[in-house]
Amino acid sequence: MVVPPTRSSMRFARLLLLVLLAPLALHAQGSTLLIPQRVFDGTVMHEGWVVLVQKDMIAAAGPAAAVQAPAGTTRI
Repeated sequence: MVVPPTRSSMRFARLLLLVLLAPLALHAQGSTLLIPQRVFDGTVMHEGWVVLVQKDMIAAAGPAAAVQAPAGTTRI
């Protein structure tokens, strides 16, 4: 007898798939500029900061005016 998947197990499967595929999507895009409300640098919370991710690494983080994003950068 086959038991149909529950709603919570399907939700978990979709979340797991998203977590596994997100790094591949970011890697394919090249550069992504993350524009959050706040950035925590490990010590202090900063407002007005952005984070530039190139391929799968953080390339820069700091005040929005100080971080230069290359042309064609995806902004999130």
